[in-house]
Amino acid sequence: MTVTISVEIDAKVKESATKILDSMGLDHGELLGMFYRQFVAEGKLPVQIEREVTAREKLSGLIKERIASGEISVTRIEANEHGELIIDKDRHPELYDWAVNG
Repeated sequence: MTVTISVEIDAKVKESATKILDSMGLDHGELLGMFYRQFVAEGKLPVQIEREVTAREKLSGLIKERIASGEISVTRIEANEHGELIIDKDRHPELYDWAVNG
């Protein structure tokens, strides 16, 4: 016994898939049947699905790598109970200037 499954897919993707399937002598139903049989046999998706990494995550990773390699130095800045930054003017004049003048 077979059943019908209705699937919505981007028209361009379907068109491209149809051309490839035709060259293999297959149709969409056969492809989905193979997908389902492998899914049932293995108990997992037969493809690896990964979430796309955002630009922010890529940048964060790059910064962490550069910090770890020593390319970027990190200075811990503390604040007092009023939220005012505590920066040693002699050790970090550029940070002191930024904290005072913005």
